Amino acid sequence: MLLNEPYARRRELLGDLPAADPRIAVPRHFTAEDIDPNELLAVVEEQGLEGLVAKRLESRYRPSQRSRAGRIGGLLLGAHDAESRRRYIGDVGTGFTERTLDELLDLLTPLERPTSPFHDEVPAARRRGAHWVEPRLVGQVVYR
Repeated sequence: MLLNEPYARRRELLGDLPAADPRIAVPRHFTAEDIDPNELLAVVEEQGLEGLVAKRLESRYRPSQRSRAGRIGGLLLGAHDAESRRRYIGDVGTGFTERTLDELLDLLTPLERPTSPFHDEVPAARRRGAHWVEPRLVGQVVYR
């Protein structure tokens, strides 16, 4: 079993697999020595990707575990419609620094409430495990 193998080794083995199914693609990967971060962002933009994921080369695989246990995993986003009703518009879960996650937790914890603040229903997969808060903060999300 490969669960205890470091990411670098698992990645190496993945790259050695034959391409048995043309619908499965193993994306390219880079290390800090391979490419400048600004160049990497240019590759993401050029290929129209949603974003990128950073992994520690020595990390082990932990099924069903997020590295943000006990922290904010993402934010459900809302906006007002033409009738001033608050509507769910999507979510964001990447791009946060550790410092930002700590700051968000400090800001949002006192705003907790028992029910959703949205006028419409949030999809079940998105609301699972949600901690609802009073909608008092405004943020800006940029998708690259």
